[in-house]
Formats: sequence, C-alpha cells, structure tokens
Amino acid sequence: MSPANDWIFLLTCLAAGLIAIASVVVLGRRAIARAKSEADVATRRAAKERERYEAVEKELKLAREKASPEAGVERTVLDGLWRALRDIGACATKDDVGQALGRAVVAALGPKQWMIFLAADADADGKEFVVSASGGDETIRGVRIWKPGARLSAQQGKVGLVARRRTTLDQRDLDAEPPIVREQISRTEPADFRLDLIAPVLVGERVVAILAVGDPEPIRSVSRTTIELISEFASVVLRSLAAREKAQRHANHDTLTGVGNKSWFNATAAEDLYTARQSGGRATLVLFGIDHFQRYVRRNGHQAGDRLVRGIAQVLRPLVKDGELLARWSGDEFVVMLPSTALPDAWAFATRARRAVSQVEWPFAADLPGGRVTLCAGISCFPGTGDTLESLIEAAAQTLNEARVAGGDTTGSILFDPKSERLIADAAEAAAAARATESAGGQPVAAPNESNESSDVAADAVPAPSGEPSIAS
Repeated sequence: MSPANDWIFLLTCLAAGLIAIASVVVLGRRAIARAKSEADVATRRAAKERERYEAVEKELKLAREKASPEAGVERTVLDGLWRALRDIGACATKDDVGQALGRAVVAALGPKQWMIFLAADADADGKEFVVSASGGDETIRGVRIWKPGARLSAQQGKVGLVARRRTTLDQRDLDAEPPIVREQISRTEPADFRLDLIAPVLVGERVVAILAVGDPEPIRSVSRTTIELISEFASVVLRSLAAREKAQRHANHDTLTGVGNKSWFNATAAEDLYTARQSGGRATLVLFGIDHFQRYVRRNGHQAGDRLVRGIAQVLRPLVKDGELLARWSGDEFVVMLPSTALPDAWAFATRARRAVSQVEWPFAADLPGGRVTLCAGISCFPGTGDTLESLIEAAAQTLNEARVAGGDTTGSILFDPKSERLIADAAEAAAAARATESAGGQPVAAPNESNESSDVAADAVPAPSGEPSIAS
C-alpha cells in the first residue's frame, strides 16, 4: 500500500470515529430532552389534579349549604385531604410516597385499619406487592396489622382483585361480584384483613401502589371520592419522579454502557477521597483498558467495538459492590473507586475482573493475540500514590500504559515511599519500604502479593507521570 493510500485509510478511520462520537453525543442529548419533556407533562398533570381537588371542595361546600347529612364531615375531610396532597407532592422518592400515602389516608379517612402496598421493585408485572406502611386499631377483635416488608401476591383476596382490575373497589362493588369471584376472594383473603375500600395507583398501565383501608369514618360517597383523589395525585407524583429519575440517569450514566459517566465519577469519587482524608482512611483506584481495542475496531467495525465495550461493562458491573463506583472513563477504559480498600485487595479485585473478561467467548476474539479479549489494569492508592483524585488517575493511567506496552493482560501499580520520596514498582522493594515506614510509626503501604502475577509487577517499570488519560468519547 502506497503512502498516499495509508493517509487516506487513516483519515477515513478518523472521520468514522468522529462521526460515531458525534452520534453518541446527539443521542444522549435527545434522551435528556425527552426525559425533561416527560417531567413537564407530569407537572401539567399535577396542576390538573389540583383543579380536580378544588372542584371536589366546591361540591362539598354545596353539600354543607344544603345542610345534607354529609355536611358534618366535609370540613374535616378537606383539611385532611389538603394536608395529605401537600405531603405527597413534597416527596422525593418512591419510598417517601409510600409513607406519605399512609399519612394521607389517616388524615383524610381515619380508618380502623389501613395498609399501603408498593409493587415489588424486581416485579415489573405487578404480580407481588410489599407493605410500605400500615396502621390501625389492633384492639378490635380479629384485626392484625401487617408490618412493613410483608409481601402479598396479586392473586390474593380483595387487594389482588384491585391489582388485576386496576380500578377502585368498595364493599358494595365486592358484594355485586359473581359468586365464583366472591368465593375466590373469600378463599384467598388473609384472615386478619378488614378492608372494604381499596384503590390502585397507576403509572401508565402498571399498578405501582395500592391503598387499602377498613371502616373509614366519612360516609361511603365521600370516602370513595377522597381515596380516588389521593390515588390519582400520587400517580402524578410518581410519574414526575420517574421522569426526573430518567433525566438524572441520562445525566449521570454513560449512554452506551449504562454505567456511570466521567463527570459523575469525578464528582462522586472526589467526595469519597475527601471522606478518606478526613477520617484517616484509605481508598484505591483501578483503571481498566481493553487490550488491542483499536485493532479490534479496525478489523470488525465501530459497532462491534461498541458491543464489546457494552459487554465488558456488563461483566464488570456485578463485581462492583455497594458503595464502590464504576464508570466509563474513555472509549475503551473503565475506572473503579474502591473506598476503604487496601492495595492487596484492589489487586485481587483487578485480577478477578481481568479473568472474568478473558473467560468470555467474545465475537471476533480469535483475531486478537492469544485468541481472547483481555484487560490491562493500573492501580493507585491513597495514602501512598497521591492525595487528590487527579494524582490518583494520573498514576493509574501511567501504570495502565506501562502494562499495555508490556503486552497487555496484566496489572500494574505504583507505590510511594514516603521516606525516600520516590516512586517504586518492584514488589520486594515496596514491601521493604512498607516495613520501614511501619516501624517508623508511619502509615504502612502494603505491596501486592500474588504468586501467579509477581512477574507482572517487576515488568511494569514506572516512568515519570505523562499526564491524564486521553478521552476517546
């Protein structure tokens, strides 16, 4: 191939890469705009529910003017209902809504027994519900209050019937059901339930919560209107929360892989590092890179490269525990922050991650050296390598690059000897420095000790820092 053809090939690859990056940015912005639009729609729906509340208030005032038998309770109902709606509207999470719904039915209805059920998080079909809040008078014979956390199937009793029908039911509706339905309810209803007014909370077509009360104080017509209004207002709030969470998810997560993005990681990891400095704790940072990724993309195309990056994110995600951070750092790099983790434990984590990736039969892996997809890892730690996030990233990137130059499929780390104020990479020398520091009363710096990778440590010589890792997307 002539030099001119080489330049044409390189320019073509560069243009294709820029087009792919621009496409990801445009798609991400569109997703954020769509989520914000959904949040605006939810806000307008909330305004409509407020208008409906005002209409109910007017109807009850007319009833009072006519001196109807219902006029004695409407003021209490309205006061309780207004406090309840204001309480629900201030909720920031789904669990908060569950608790607020409990306070709402107590304030507006004063039932002898009440329970708020939320759809189980892992149950996308609404087949199981969990008690979020409950209460009532347990001195009444035969009444036992289910505690938060108790689970109920959508096939059980009156609550299950409401979940399947997606409509409000009271005792008169239940009595009008065919005998076969009443027999099924009687057979599956928990013995300690005394519920006679039940309303679903819908988000789209899905039942996300159920309000169930027994023996409310207001008369039937007022109670039903009240619980339906509470239910529908909660539905608006939950839709708004879902839209907000979706927008937040797009803002904090990488659109290709679903893990955290670089800006989210920088903000959150800096907080973890600050906590470690203030408490005298420790933190370790691991930077992963896909070996021979550019070669893989050149041979198989950018879509195959995207699928590989997405698949590796799926392999890494289950390995990261609660409280640990995983993000996509650049085109083929992932970063993990491990708070309160010593260097040997981080070394073991990096080894598990690399092995997990190498054991997967990835498409087109036969074209790569060794016939498999592998990762390199660079590790830095606080205290030892640096005391800022930038210095930890720089050190991890340095050792990652050294591991790549050495051929890949290895883990490198930098240890800092506070006595000599120089960087060291040899495991034996690092261990000696750690022992000397400990005997002098300083903070010991542990060296990695893996029999099957000791040669990797010695091979990864450490040059002077060369700047931050590049950003490919």
